[in-house]
Amino acid sequence: MSDGERSRGHRARWIALGVAALALSIWVLGFATRGLLSGDSGVKLAQAHALWDSRFESRALPYDRTLDPAQRFVPYGEFIRKVHGERQGIYPVTFAAASAPLIGVLGLAGMMILPLGGALLIMLGVDRLLGRMGASPPARAAAAIVSVCATPLLLYTAQYAEHTLGVGLTIMALAMVVPRDDRRVRPLLAGALAALAATVRPECYLTVATVGLALSARPGAWDRAGLRARAIEAAWYLGGALTVLGAYWGLNLWLSGTWDPLVSFQKKAPDRWANVRRMMIGDVKRDPGPWLLLPCLAAAAGLALPPRWGRGWPGVIVRVVAGVALVWLAWRIRQVATGRTLMGMFSLTPLALYGLVACAWAPRWRQTWLFAVLTTVAIIGLNKSNDAGGLQLGARLVFPALPALIALAVAAVDDDVRAARPAPLRALPMFAPAALLMASVLML
Repeated sequence: MSDGERSRGHRARWIALGVAALALSIWVLGFATRGLLSGDSGVKLAQAHALWDSRFESRALPYDRTLDPAQRFVPYGEFIRKVHGERQGIYPVTFAAASAPLIGVLGLAGMMILPLGGALLIMLGVDRLLGRMGASPPARAAAAIVSVCATPLLLYTAQYAEHTLGVGLTIMALAMVVPRDDRRVRPLLAGALAALAATVRPECYLTVATVGLALSARPGAWDRAGLRARAIEAAWYLGGALTVLGAYWGLNLWLSGTWDPLVSFQKKAPDRWANVRRMMIGDVKRDPGPWLLLPCLAAAAGLALPPRWGRGWPGVIVRVVAGVALVWLAWRIRQVATGRTLMGMFSLTPLALYGLVACAWAPRWRQTWLFAVLTTVAIIGLNKSNDAGGLQLGARLVFPALPALIALAVAAVDDDVRAARPAPLRALPMFAPAALLMASVLML
């Protein structure tokens, strides 16, 4: 590709991203409903109002003691805790404090600014990540747009919730530990961004670890010559993360008497297997246990396939077979879903399934693959919720892994398109992710 063609490709990419960002902003700020999906968001909104109304002097939630001086009928339910005689919400003070001025000045429209900003950050992070993975400009733009506009993250872009912000910070951190061709990474800033995500979403404590593991797993990380450099990078990463987390924990101890009110509120999950089923598939008419093995086998194939196979016709055959199997799995999931299932990462976003096998033919993507798989397993396995996240669209607790899986799937299609120029039959595997993308859009 000539320099002129490359320049035109990047210009078209920025135009596509700009148009998508503008359309998303117009929809969120001009047309999206200003309602709240759940009571959680109502408590977060009350926290923001409490900070703004008190000029950031108190976190105490407003309550009319004239009607109930004994405080026997306090609203907000179990999502509050009593600290120094005042009732505080359990949700992160960082998100409430950042959004309080926006809500105080702009009213209900101010609720949408941070979620919208988080969605735009996801698009920027996915674009940057795909660039570091060697994808073409069209693939970078497509993955960035699909990650927000063809997944359940679209709903949370127009909700007063911190999901998009946490995911956006996480994917930006991941993009900074995946090296370009010159092997440069930015571990200090990556650690700070990953930790900042944890201050707004508790599941992102786990992504601080998985981004760090992705940093350690980059090509050449453990050869003798690079071991010292990797240790220095890990130290910088930990330094950035612990600086942010230390400040956040100290603030929480001072304001609320605990290092993290939301994490300390969580209780042991009564049925972890039910949570696994709900997060991966959703509520179903019968136990889909054996089917859950298919994503696991897909992930295993992605890890185990020898690189020399992945680059040749054996890799094409494996990808065609895996793609057909995943399309069948997505169809079966839809058949057994209880009505229109509201949760389940792979039922609502079948395209994410294809990301599990992506690194089977591109070892250079294994950092992103490792992050996506470990994040999914860690969040699902360690989740302590008794209802897998409650009322939601998509497995909202597993959102940090979703853009990485989309990026892997699109990068795989991009490679197949390039390979198809001299050998058209090499494009056969791309029809499976195309079908999965269509299913992802139709499920929303």
